[in-house]
This record gives sequence, structure tokens and C-alpha cells, in this order.
Amino acid sequence: MLIYILLFLYIISACFLFRENRKLNILLITIPLVLLASLRSIELGVSDTKGVYLDIFNNMNFLSIIDVIKWRGFNEILFFMIFKIITIISYNYRLVLFLLCLPYIIIVSKHIYKYSKNYLVSFIVFIAMYYLFSFYLIKQCFAVGILILSYDFIIEKKPKKFIAMVLLATLIHKMSLIFIIAYPLANKLKFSYKNYIYILIGLIVSRLLPGLVYFFIDKFDYTGTLINYINHGVYSVNENVSTFFGFLINVVILIYCSIFCNENDQRSNADLNFLTIGCILFSFSSIILEFYRVSLFFNIFGITRISNFERKVGVKNKLLLNIILCLTFILYFLFVSSFNYNANPYIFFWE
Repeated sequence: MLIYILLFLYIISACFLFRENRKLNILLITIPLVLLASLRSIELGVSDTKGVYLDIFNNMNFLSIIDVIKWRGFNEILFFMIFKIITIISYNYRLVLFLLCLPYIIIVSKHIYKYSKNYLVSFIVFIAMYYLFSFYLIKQCFAVGILILSYDFIIEKKPKKFIAMVLLATLIHKMSLIFIIAYPLANKLKFSYKNYIYILIGLIVSRLLPGLVYFFIDKFDYTGTLINYINHGVYSVNENVSTFFGFLINVVILIYCSIFCNENDQRSNADLNFLTIGCILFSFSSIILEFYRVSLFFNIFGITRISNFERKVGVKNKLLLNIILCLTFILYFLFVSSFNYNANPYIFFWE
């Protein structure tokens, strides 16, 4: 736990010491985030780091590039090709973890640099809500990084480039294809009170009509992987370990952003609609745990929206709200991570 407390103190100190140099500040914050993600013990990160990805790493030693292509076909082939190329350069699992976590954290930092009005708040929210995913959702976080890059093409209304980026991300993680709806969400649908009705409908369906969710997954799971996992209990959820609290937090973030951070422009509309879809998807995680992961594709954009106050919020109110936000999310992270064996206690790989 101490390592995370020191991380927050370091970030806050850096923001005050170098507040005149935004680019340097963000660089100084990004470096320890990359180091903590790459220098951790493989015991941290559910079973994925020590099991799934380590097994892939060991198997790559016996596979040629042609073998990898035959094995994967088009199914997430880009991720496995990158994995193979890294092992050709150096057969070092530590290097694999470093290079695969790098895009996610760097691209998030770039997104904060470009779109956040208060990068201290954005980084604290990112760490509290999404940073630890880089410890185990390595493949998905890589894809999320690519989808974040596609955000520019959504705002600039360049659909062809946007689609190309989504397809590229799909070659990393197949669930990325769901992000194709982001373009019409941002440019065709106006955020309003109806968004909360959509969330309520999603919550009701997830609680009262779980069979309907299974039906649609069975029809639209084009790879068959997800429904196969569901049938074997891989993504089942015990109600005693309910995900409702996580869903509630995301709804609170949406409400907060819609009240204080809706600048009534295209970006605000896009971000708020993304958060809405993220909440709806998260509500289904009470049926199938995988949906909390899918919601990450959309909820990640809240890290910049939550720092961008609309004009009517006064300077003093902005300062007060930012202090409350930082303290709330730091305490949330410390509380949640204290029960999270994927993160606490933090262990370096040499220990």
C-alpha cells in the first residue's frame, strides 16, 4: 500500500513544483506509471500475467511467424504477431510486459495532455479507476490505447480513419469492434435526460431478463468464444460478489460530469454518450462479468471529461470540486486496492 501512497504524493508534488510546464509534468507522471506496471512481480495481475500471458510467451519459443499466422488466422493476429516479434528481439518476459503496457499508459497520458483542463484530476481518476487494468488486462488495454487514438477522428468527423483504427484495435482484441458505435453516438445522438432512462432500462433488463442478454450474445458473438466461456462458467457472477457498486460509481461519474462538466459542445456530447453506454454495459456485468471489461472501452473517456468544467462554474467552486474529486478518488483507490490481491501488496519482480 505504501508504494501507492508515495505515487499519489509524488504526482501531487510534481504538479505543484512544475505547474508551469504541462508537458514536463505529464512526462514525470507517466514514467512511474510505466515502471510500476512493468517492474511488478508476475504474481500481481490475477492469473493472466503468470498464467495466460506467460504460457503464450513460453509457447512463442516453439512457434515461427508462419506458425503464429496459421494458429490465429485473423483472430487477434496483430497482438500475437507483436508478441512474437518481441520474443524474437529478446526472449525476456519482463521486456514483453514492459512493451505491451507501454502503449496504453502513454496514449492515455497523451489524451490527458491534449484534452484535460486539469491533468492532476485526470491522472488521479485514471489511477483510481483504470490503471490497475494494465496489470492483467494487457491485451485489452493495448486495444483501448488504439481506440483512444481514434477519438480524434470522431471529433474531426473522419469516419474512414475512425473505422480503420477500430478494425486495427479489433486485431488486438476482438471485443474492440463494439466501439464502432462510438461514431454515431458522438455525432448523431444528443445527450439528454433520456440517457438516464436508457441506463435504467439496461439495469432492469440485466436484473429481470438475464435470459434475453444470453440470447443476444448467442446471436451476435461472431467468434463463439464468449458464449463458450459463458456455458463453461468462466464469466459467471456470484451475486454475493455483486458488481452493482462498480456500476453505481460509473453512474455517479456520469451525473457529476453532466452537471458540472457539460460544456455543450461536440466533445462533451461524445464523452457523456460514451459514459452512458459504459454504464449500460457495466449493468450487464451482474449477469456476465466480462461486461465490466467491455465498459472500459467507453468509460475511459471520463478521465478527461471529469476535469473540464463548464463556464458557469466559478473559480472557487472549481478549486473546491477538484480537491473533493482528488481526495475522493485517492481514498477510493486505497480502499479498493487494500482488498485487491492483484495490486496489494505491491511486489517488485526481484523481491
